[in-house]
Amino acid sequence: MSPGGFDHSDTGEEFLTRMRVHAREHQLGQVLGSDAGFFFERDPDTVRAPDVSFIRTDWLPPPEQRKHYSPVIPDLVVKVVSSNDRPGEPRDKMQFSPDHGVPLVWVADPGPRTAAVHEPGAEPRVLCEGDVLDGGDALPSFAVPVMGRVPSWPSADAAQLRGHTLRPQRRQHIGRDPLHHPELLL
Repeated sequence: MSPGGFDHSDTGEEFLTRMRVHAREHQLGQVLGSDAGFFFERDPDTVRAPDVSFIRTDWLPPPEQRKHYSPVIPDLVVKVVSSNDRPGEPRDKMQFSPDHGVPLVWVADPGPRTAAVHEPGAEPRVLCEGDVLDGGDALPSFAVPVMGRVPSWPSADAAQLRGHTLRPQRRQHIGRDPLHHPELLL
């Protein structure tokens, strides 16, 4: 699978960060990123690696099983729609997950700033910017606005307040010659 791009990564990391902070503060369990694989079926094996996942403390696999794909299905899965996804692909993957025991699945789409909520036995609900995603029983007391953001990088003023001086940097832009495009020299 090819990388998802800037918005995909930023959205996934935002969910990961907020969920991890909440889970640690309340000692609820483990939040994992897109490198964690989970067995959704055995014989033949089907492994899925959601963008973000959460497993409650009482369901965490023993330490000796954490070096490999997890045999434990997550309590909450977040899939971030990427510009590389084929039409219908994210929806198909996420409908697959609730049918295999994931209590709560969120499909976040950074483009239109929406999130679809999938739960077993229920029709998906689509939330829009300004609505709130609720962790429910899967991630208790966790709530986040749809596509809610905190600033990723400090502003120049904030950096200077901490005693740092931001200096312009030269950047090379692939496919464009900075000698013929002086605006690329920062």
